[in-house]
Amino acid sequence: MGGRPFADWARRLAASLPLAKPAYRLLRETLDPHRRALRIAREMQGDQLMQWSSATHADRYPPYFAALKNELASVDRPRILSFGCSTGEEVFTLRGYFPDAELTGIDINAHSIEVAKRRLAKRESRFSGIEFRCAGSLDDEPACHYDAILAMAVLRHGELTRLRPQSCSDYLPFAKVERAVAGMVRCLKPGGLLMVSNANYRIVDMACASVLTTAFSDPLGLNQPEPLYGPDDLKLDSPVNCEVIFRKV
Repeated sequence: MGGRPFADWARRLAASLPLAKPAYRLLRETLDPHRRALRIAREMQGDQLMQWSSATHADRYPPYFAALKNELASVDRPRILSFGCSTGEEVFTLRGYFPDAELTGIDINAHSIEVAKRRLAKRESRFSGIEFRCAGSLDDEPACHYDAILAMAVLRHGELTRLRPQSCSDYLPFAKVERAVAGMVRCLKPGGLLMVSNANYRIVDMACASVLTTAFSDPLGLNQPEPLYGPDDLKLDSPVNCEVIFRKV
């Protein structure tokens, strides 16, 4: 039985047997290398850890990637960073949109980065100009360096969408997300682009919004989860979040 079918079977078993659920969680926390890596990250970099999920797949946001390509059409060799790149699918996808770009992927999960590096080693002749690093923030990245930074399905917490609490403070406080976004803006060149989607927070509510203008919006609000939370950590009553790409001015 393959890894994913087995995991699905184990979850179904845990849901059907009350005593099996805590046992399943214990085994998952102990044996799953992804979870082990995140436990270590939480112990060492807890102030930077956003969420526990590493779920991803290739080309998740084609309209947004196409819009980013259009915005960067005049840049010959753009430097692009994927923040929270998981096991690298987004970075490899971006190579198809930006054949000449310098692509960097970072993630706080050391296991995910090792998987991404192994995948890169197998494809290196096809995917040159790509680098993966383990990091939970952009503190060590140079200022005004990147032409674009992506944070796709990173500025969120699964429990917020599942439980819809009135306050996000016990899960992922607004201030923590705002610090991460401020670091991204610091690392963008003047005129550089910040692309954010599938987030529980709005960039327009953050202090750094004062140096950003909207470059691309999605009027349908696709891939935007609810609820959304404001600077006071409280759920917004009438959330609207259509902005996807911002330009640093």
